[in-house]
Amino acid sequence: MSAPHIACSQGPVTKTYDGAQTNPVELCVSARTLVRLMINPPAGQAWALPMATPQANLVTHASRSGAALLLQLSAIRTGTVTVTVPHTAWRLLIAVI
Repeated sequence: MSAPHIACSQGPVTKTYDGAQTNPVELCVSARTLVRLMINPPAGQAWALPMATPQANLVTHASRSGAALLLQLSAIRTGTVTVTVPHTAWRLLIAVI
């Protein structure tokens, strides 16, 4: 039996995530891909800006648009990146190949 095939984004990626969904989500991108994320917190909640680690693998910029959290990152080398929102259970795992 062969290993499962995982499709990875080759070009710029723009994704929107529901902050009420606390199950970990995953994304696969090629190195040097520009990733734009929007995270919508549950209604009525004001979340801190998201963070991505390890910083050595990334160039990031976080901001806010109303209640929505915006994160733009460029993964500069292969590895795994974790995006989290402080004081919440929400997280995103990004495989950079």
